[in-house]
Amino acid sequence: MNMTAAQSFKAFRDPMLTDQTLLPRLAWLRDVVGPRLDKFLGYYRNPMTELTQYLPGSPTASLSVRPYRQFQEMGLPARITGFRTRPDGTPVPNGAVEVQRKEVAIENDIAWRMHTLVDFVAGRMPAISSTAGDPALRKKITALIAQLLDAAGSAALLQELVLMGAIHGSAWLRIEPTAELLAKLQSDAHGIGDGERVEGDTGGAAASSAADAGGSGQDIASMESPVVTVGENPLDITRWLHLKTVDATRICPLPGAQDLRYVAVLERGDAPAAAPRAGTLLQRLGAWITRAAADSTVTNDFSFALFGPSHWQRYVHGTLAEEGDHPLGFVPFVRYLSQNDPAAGTRVGPAGSGAIDAGVSDVEPLIGLQDELNTRLSDRAYRVTMTSFRMFLGKGIEGFTSRPVGPGQVWSTDNPDAAIDTFGGDTACPSEDAHINEVREALDKISGVPPVAAGLIRGKVGNLTSAVALRITLIALLARAERKRAGLNETLETLVQRVLELLDRAGVLHSTPADRGIDINWPTPLPESDMDRLAEAQTKLALGIPRDVVLTELGYGEMADK
Repeated sequence: MNMTAAQSFKAFRDPMLTDQTLLPRLAWLRDVVGPRLDKFLGYYRNPMTELTQYLPGSPTASLSVRPYRQFQEMGLPARITGFRTRPDGTPVPNGAVEVQRKEVAIENDIAWRMHTLVDFVAGRMPAISSTAGDPALRKKITALIAQLLDAAGSAALLQELVLMGAIHGSAWLRIEPTAELLAKLQSDAHGIGDGERVEGDTGGAAASSAADAGGSGQDIASMESPVVTVGENPLDITRWLHLKTVDATRICPLPGAQDLRYVAVLERGDAPAAAPRAGTLLQRLGAWITRAAADSTVTNDFSFALFGPSHWQRYVHGTLAEEGDHPLGFVPFVRYLSQNDPAAGTRVGPAGSGAIDAGVSDVEPLIGLQDELNTRLSDRAYRVTMTSFRMFLGKGIEGFTSRPVGPGQVWSTDNPDAAIDTFGGDTACPSEDAHINEVREALDKISGVPPVAAGLIRGKVGNLTSAVALRITLIALLARAERKRAGLNETLETLVQRVLELLDRAGVLHSTPADRGIDINWPTPLPESDMDRLAEAQTKLALGIPRDVVLTELGYGEMADK
């Protein structure tokens, strides 16, 4: 179909969905939001590149400095790295790298803080149980939830959501129905005409291949609708759908930040518009706005997939390539928001489209302090290198240079003004140590993750004489972990509701909206003994708390209905 996006959005029959709202948002996501989030990921991973790729004429063996460059060096001054850096972080050799590059010391405080945060939030799987009124149905749904999450990675899935949410501010899950489930939904609803094509491996019939840049569709009308019986184990969740994560730099919710009525997914490998990049972020944004105002086709040069509640489209370089109906009734994406952005509603975005709320990143406020820490550590490393060797200055002593300086050596002279002066050697620098410690304390306060959470006790053992003292020490981290768990609870509740709705409409597992609630019990992130947990459980039973609730909290939910 040779139709442009502006001509074909009418298939969704929504006056709010136009090329003036979608295309500027996609260009904003690609040219502004995407590079910004990629920078956050780079500071977390701190990947290493070979230094020789910036010095074509210098083999690795000939370098007198470490033959690699780390991502966080983009925040260090040129007097340390030996490179002038472009605004996008790529280095520009100044012609004398070997001479000017100093000792570069990188201490990635961001990574271990993010890992510790993930361990506290989702180090272990929570006990998830259904709240359906019928005990038999409750048991089936509870088993189905466990099977769904186990197939997607169990605790590893939740840890990935928390980690990517902490880095980017949000993370996304994609619901991918199998061709068998799509066929049942189509046959139970209205069917698809022989001429329409849909892609059969994702929700909305196109999510997987469109989101992963390609894949041919398949005609669902030609597939036979299977007959499901109890003996075929209809509750085998992998037979009906799968869960996958999607990079937040490719997802664009429409038309509002929290409105998932429509979702657009940029395809992989889509290059930014060919235009010179300005020097600063404000100049780059200004250049983008200027190009958009001068040339209306600047936002039509990329490929994406667009999903609505019952329709999907796929565009290649701004031209409609595929489209079709899908029977899900909702967009096949579920969002995990690490932390709401209070300024999202007032932030200026592309004209007429509103700003893209990517959530609040836990990495962003740490970048400036991380750069300052790396700068001071590099300065100290260079100072230690230059002053760690003690040197001697001999005055008025004959033959001083011909005899080695060492134990048992004796010099004699008749010159009363003769002297041996020493200089160099590492000296104490209290102000430097105090500054580095203050930077680290600032990182602790902003991140909420103190070193003691990662097991770095040092001389503070006397301050941790009880579990209460440990809890007070980690109060900021525990509060942050609870907030992120609340976001995970909302994501899991939405996910389970949509999965159960699909299975009900397909006739696989019948349930009502009242049966689709879940109860999530998270284990405490603090270390505790089994005897303390059992004693607490016995106290709860004595107070009259139902036995199944207590067993679920202990992690024995499968025994609650026995």
